[in-house]
Amino acid sequence: MAKNIEIKARIKNYQKTKQLFHQLTQVEPVTLKQRDTFYHFWFGRLKLRQINEKDSQLIFYQRPNLSKSKLSNYKIWTINKPQRLDRILGIVLGRVGVVEKTRLLFLKYNVRFHLDRVTNLGDFIELEYMVVDNEPLKQAQEKVDAILEKLNVSDTDYISVAYIDLLKKEDSYDSRH
Repeated sequence: MAKNIEIKARIKNYQKTKQLFHQLTQVEPVTLKQRDTFYHFWFGRLKLRQINEKDSQLIFYQRPNLSKSKLSNYKIWTINKPQRLDRILGIVLGRVGVVEKTRLLFLKYNVRFHLDRVTNLGDFIELEYMVVDNEPLKQAQEKVDAILEKLNVSDTDYISVAYIDLLKKEDSYDSRH
């Protein structure tokens, strides 16, 4: 399975963060409208991602719920008939929920900088440092730490869970009030 070191954090200023990502990467972002349908799964997470209403991927991943950087193991498959797969997975596993977001993707070397605007949640950054073949994890983590220093993210802004967990928490809160 492929590996990456990942962080996720809330942001307060979307435009400022977009400018910072542009400065760090020196590339124009790719805009991705993503719809992630999550399914109940006994180990790890399983989601069907539809991108810009034309491409689809089935993504399996395992990662701990840690607030700062975390190692994620993942596998991605290209899907040709997403509606059919969604129907099957919905019946067999059951759906947890759906996350819809607009993601600006900035790429530099093996780092993916995501600027996410998540429906009903707000604005976030996600950083994925794709660990290359035999790269020692300690060395990879040092590179991630150097990037995080430039981003100047407050410890209280880090998110330890997936967007779907935040949405479920919001739904749970809303239903009690």
